[in-house]
Amino acid sequence: VLGTEKSITYSRNCACEVCNGQKGTGNRVCSTCNGSGSVLYRQSFVTMQTTCPTCKGVGREVTNKCAACNGQGINVKTNTVTVRIPAGVFKGNRLRVSGCGEAGPDTSSHQNTHGDLYVELNVVNDPNFARSGNDIHSNVTLSVTQAMLGCAKSIETIHGVRTIKIPQGTQPDSQLKLYGLGVVNQAKKSPKGN
Repeated sequence: VLGTEKSITYSRNCACEVCNGQKGTGNRVCSTCNGSGSVLYRQSFVTMQTTCPTCKGVGREVTNKCAACNGQGINVKTNTVTVRIPAGVFKGNRLRVSGCGEAGPDTSSHQNTHGDLYVELNVVNDPNFARSGNDIHSNVTLSVTQAMLGCAKSIETIHGVRTIKIPQGTQPDSQLKLYGLGVVNQAKKSPKGN
């Protein structure tokens, strides 16, 4: 709820370092589509045109496939990235990290660019605090004397220890507010909850 940075390690498709995403060396006109990049399929009276499965619409195919990537132009690599998680996020929120996703399917024509990584957040519950929107709730145990006569009590908040004045005659399950010590409102970036 206060924001942090986390390192994430994951696997992604990257351009092959041996062939630089070129899938191999040498090329020729595609033998499947004769260089058109598309093929025709007939079913009964209907003729359909689709992208050539051999050259993926380029019209040319590699003659000597790269052994490191088996002519695919990509390899699976492990990547680690540090993600800044803003304050006030909820479970299920998604963050986008530009350029840290998968390599494009045709790495040779996309200059080895990567897509975006989307991180779905899982906010773990804290045993001392409960969240309700942008407000944080915690329980304080009082003796009978403290509840009857009132007192000053130090309590733990998500922003550190604060002192709260317990009024005389406080009843069980009463709620007291410490204003502005909750979670930052993501929509408005302020003010904080209680």
